Amino acid sequence: MLRVTRLLAATALAAGATVGFANMASAGEQLAAPLTIAKTVSGPVPPGTTFTATINCDGDIIVDTGGSTDTVTVTFDASGQPTSPDTFGFNDPGACTVTETANGGASSTTYSCEGNLGVEAPIKEGDFSATQVEEDVCPAAGPQAAPISVNIISEGQDATVTIHNTFVAPTPQSPQVAPQVVATPVFTG
Repeated sequence: MLRVTRLLAATALAAGATVGFANMASAGEQLAAPLTIAKTVSGPVPPGTTFTATINCDGDIIVDTGGSTDTVTVTFDASGQPTSPDTFGFNDPGACTVTETANGGASSTTYSCEGNLGVEAPIKEGDFSATQVEEDVCPAAGPQAAPISVNIISEGQDATVTIHNTFVAPTPQSPQVAPQVVATPVFTG
């Protein structure tokens, strides 16, 4: 049964490129399948540090200014506050990966994902969402060290990926002590 569900899901993913989400958001409306990227930091973050995360999808499904794209970036300041848009909507189903491409020199980076499939519209025969019921928005919740995946399944879903960076205070350097110079008396006579 699981094999059949997966086969239907794979078939639906292939068909999904032509189906698309019915309700595209326009100005002032809610985004379809919003994905938010959040940043947390711990430890002494050097002033002026910046972070960059990239969302990369398997097709041009991210709604962006002027159309659709398969890749967008989100930037953050030293405190983890976004300095660019941090929530994106989608116009088709697909799979995306969130990767931090600039970690500001952090000693470690972890990813976690929380997703909610949301309320589905009534399922109609042949509807893409009807075959995706067993798919998870966040296949792995994390925290994990590897970049994390997000499935874009339904326009009613939402997800948040949190990237956490840990900074470690530099170890204080002991001052260099010059070796002691011992003078040897010189006898001349």
